[in-house]
Amino acid sequence: MEQDMAIRYRYIYHNKQMEKRNLFIFIGVVCLLLCACNKDGSGRRLGAKLGSIYGRVTDGTTGEDVSNANVTLFPGSETVLTGYDGKYEFLDVENGDYRIYVSKAEYKDLDDNYPLKIRNGNRVCRDVQIERIPAVLRVTDADGNDIESLDFGSDPSTTVRIFNVFNNGTVSIACNIVQSCVWIRSVSSLPNPIAPGQTVPVSVEIDRSRLIVGENVTNLYIKSRHGNNTLKIKATGQDNNPVVLTLPVTNLDGSQGPFRNTFHGNVTNVGYPPYSKRGFCWSSTNSVPTISDYYVEVPGNGLGLYSYTWWDTPIPTSPITYYVRAWVKYGTNNSIVYGNVQQYIFNDL
Repeated sequence: MEQDMAIRYRYIYHNKQMEKRNLFIFIGVVCLLLCACNKDGSGRRLGAKLGSIYGRVTDGTTGEDVSNANVTLFPGSETVLTGYDGKYEFLDVENGDYRIYVSKAEYKDLDDNYPLKIRNGNRVCRDVQIERIPAVLRVTDADGNDIESLDFGSDPSTTVRIFNVFNNGTVSIACNIVQSCVWIRSVSSLPNPIAPGQTVPVSVEIDRSRLIVGENVTNLYIKSRHGNNTLKIKATGQDNNPVVLTLPVTNLDGSQGPFRNTFHGNVTNVGYPPYSKRGFCWSSTNSVPTISDYYVEVPGNGLGLYSYTWWDTPIPTSPITYYVRAWVKYGTNNSIVYGNVQQYIFNDL
């Protein structure tokens, strides 16, 4: 009797426990169904107001719109592309706190930590600027070392030097070299575009005759849309004064006309800056004549011969010894370079 009662008690207790467990399972299933019914197919809760996040991406240097940039919304990792006008937009954004991440080739990635708060269907605007990756063109020597200057020194025989332009980036680059200097004779052109990893030698030739005395400095500008580089060109100039020779005087015997002599000069170097005036000076008393004695200016410039026929007045009554020199003036101070002295006797009697 007592054994039957115990068995019956255990049976009743077991059934109660099963009923309680089934009740908990039922309640859980109902909650899941209710949650599912309150969301659409994308997992968004039905009835919740959805907002949006929008803005524009521009270039940090130029201010121009950046198209085809990747804009990613976190959390969620949804990504959109900017349009031709740099604009982007995320629609149907649930309540929450968000941020964006922007990336594009040739630009630095932007991890924007500015908080974008969506509350009850509001619209949030976030304009950002991204920075273009700095110039990837390098100016190097023959050993691949970066250089800032190219020095021709003072050796008159050194008129050509070479440097390299190296594309250290991942995209092809079109560029050109700009210079405006009278003593740079030529700069070899660059092929366009320059491929990634490509090294291009550039030859620079100078005209030493145009150097001023001492240090001469100018710049070459290597320009591209990826940035610019500047290379300083230096050269030391030696004295470059004009050179003029005095040639023998003609018509000493009067065969080309009575009482006249013809002086002759020859400019063999115009100098730099080039000479501006030329002529002759002479004297019967000064064996080294200057323009403080008798002198004449002969029109013209450049290399080569020039001459002047002088009439001696009053007519001498006996032979006279004369000394004559060619001269040229140059520079802002009208410095004078004289030629050698030619001595002759006026004997046209």
